[in-house]
Amino acid sequence: VLHVIGQVVPGGSEKMTLRVADEFRIRGDDHRVLSIGEIDRGFVDSVDAAGVPIDQLGAEDRGPLATLRALRMLSDQVDRFGPDLIQGHAWRSSVAAGLVGRMKRVPALATLHRIYYERLERISDRALQHLWQSVIVDSGAVKDLLEERLGFSGGRVRVIPNFVSESLFGIEAEAPAQSPVRILMAAHVTEGKGQRF
Repeated sequence: VLHVIGQVVPGGSEKMTLRVADEFRIRGDDHRVLSIGEIDRGFVDSVDAAGVPIDQLGAEDRGPLATLRALRMLSDQVDRFGPDLIQGHAWRSSVAAGLVGRMKRVPALATLHRIYYERLERISDRALQHLWQSVIVDSGAVKDLLEERLGFSGGRVRVIPNFVSESLFGIEAEAPAQSPVRILMAAHVTEGKGQRF
């Protein structure tokens, strides 16, 4: 599996991508990560996914010519690696994965890591959903948004919830608190993250 992601820097979707690739690599599958832009090697080490091969296109510019060059470089990577599946992470990477997958006759998936992408409001971009075999999201709310509001084809959007390993945090069952519950959320505070919900 070739995972295509915009950049490998500190962030939730980047960490999830590396952990999933590493877990499947440990199980015996061949997973690689291809970063369109920057790679933060310190972050990769902190995720403990040093065994995952990570390549870089170095295509951070988003102009039309740079986009065509990036697609050509991605196509070359697909020829070299010969994946059975290309998985795009976030919008831009998923579109690139879908376009190259269609050209190379390799199935592609889109993984959308947040609740809303403004580009999906554009008819031209909504049409690109047909490049993917499936679209993976992390909640029923996002699935509903894609299917009902944005017209994604029914049955192609799959929910795979984010997870937290209880053993990682040493969580133990406790009696219900007598005082109000306090919640700390460590995340980017942006509208796209949906904290208002």
